[in-house]
Amino acid sequence: MSGEYSTEELMEMAIADRVDGIIVQVSDEEAVSAQIDKAEEQNIPVITIRSDAPASKRVSSVLYRLCKHGTSCSRYL
Repeated sequence: MSGEYSTEELMEMAIADRVDGIIVQVSDEEAVSAQIDKAEEQNIPVITIRSDAPASKRVSSVLYRLCKHGTSCSRYL
């Protein structure tokens, strides 16, 4: 489904469906920030992952260093 819609469109659908929360990877900070703020206005908490929109009203952001993550994962291979 995500290949058919942009991140902004998917967030718009989630907001319209009044979901309990949204987890999103920010692709376009300006466009996604507007959707994050819209969700927060509807009391829908938003958490960003792998990338951030610090100027938005997001609840939290989960970030990690890709190099360190890759090194850790390679130990299990």
